[in-house]
Amino acid sequence: MKLRQWPTRRIAWLWFAVVLYMGALVAFGALRTREQRASLAKRYGWVPDTATATHLTSAQRAQRDSLLDSLMHIAEQYLNSPDGHKFAQDVYVVIGQVGADARRDLLIALAVLLTPAAGLGVLTLVWYRRRTVPDSAAGA
Repeated sequence: MKLRQWPTRRIAWLWFAVVLYMGALVAFGALRTREQRASLAKRYGWVPDTATATHLTSAQRAQRDSLLDSLMHIAEQYLNSPDGHKFAQDVYVVIGQVGADARRDLLIALAVLLTPAAGLGVLTLVWYRRRTVPDSAAGA
């Protein structure tokens, strides 16, 4: 059976299958992310920060701000030292490597997610174009 003879119902079912596929991938990704977060929370005992600034007294806020200022000053002095420059360069190189891997993984994920939809979109356009072209022009 030629593509132009395909019924509209077949194209609709193909689109339905692609939508189910994409939905399953998104659901699987969400479930996997939830499991990873639960695993990290279980392993490292992470708890959400419940101490917001509204719960702190003015003295506690002053201590917190003073501590943050002291830490920022120490970090600034360290980063301005030769060892700090070397550390910053090492971190920059590692982040660049992680970024390259993350870009590659993102492109693979997008290809897995979007390739069926893009392919079916092209197929649908070709199918529609061949159905609307008159018979005399189709043979030319």
